[in-house]
Amino acid sequence: MKEREFSVDGQTYRAGRISTFDQLNVASQWREALMGLAMAKKNRPAGMADEAYRETVAIVLTGALARVETRQREEVTQLLASVVRRRGQGGKTGAGWFQVVAPGGAMAFDDLRLPQLVSILYEVLDHNGLLDFFSVGPSASEEGPETETGDAGQGSPVARIG
Repeated sequence: MKEREFSVDGQTYRAGRISTFDQLNVASQWREALMGLAMAKKNRPAGMADEAYRETVAIVLTGALARVETRQREEVTQLLASVVRRRGQGGKTGAGWFQVVAPGGAMAFDDLRLPQLVSILYEVLDHNGLLDFFSVGPSASEEGPETETGDAGQGSPVARIG
């Protein structure tokens, strides 16, 4: 699937893919935030309302990003938002899909505020598999104990980088 369609506050969006190299950059620059979001996703209670979960995502993401340098935070945010389009509702913009980031880097929609942006960033991160990457651990393997240490005794990817 090349795009993921989702809704935030009554607006419909599509999240696209970022390159594998960009995924690596995002993973290294936003590591703590992604680890926190991966844990939130993995441990989300089955009955938790979407609104409550969005609040959790906002707290985890904004809290973890406090340690990321402003320039890096802006670059990654711009990268993630650059693959998002929003469905037009008619009127001035007409029907169709429109980039949420205007040329020059500003947000293309006046009603897009921080809570909506955080939700959109989460969807892009999840769609690109970055949350699943950080939720993999030794106990998540289906291959049994041998995978925990691997053939060469290296440990899981998370253990090796952690």
